[in-house]
Amino acid sequence: DIRARVLAEIATVLSLDAAAIDPTTSLLDLGLDSLLALDLRKRLQQATGRKVALATLLGGVTAGELVTDLADTTRKEKVDNA
Repeated sequence: DIRARVLAEIATVLSLDAAAIDPTTSLLDLGLDSLLALDLRKRLQQATGRKVALATLLGGVTAGELVTDLADTTRKEKVDNA
């Protein structure tokens, strides 16, 4: 499940419990800074196989928006490859 993978990576990078992450709170408000964003981007790309722009992570995206974006990209690729 992509939601669980994304939340797990966010939790690991920010030293939080995945269950405690509010999907409507921006990653910046959860404590993400530029160095942590680099680590999170790498982890998300490895976990999902999807590229994540650093600007997206530092632009105030919420965990919920990030999950939706990555899930939409995955669904679109599956449709395009069908």
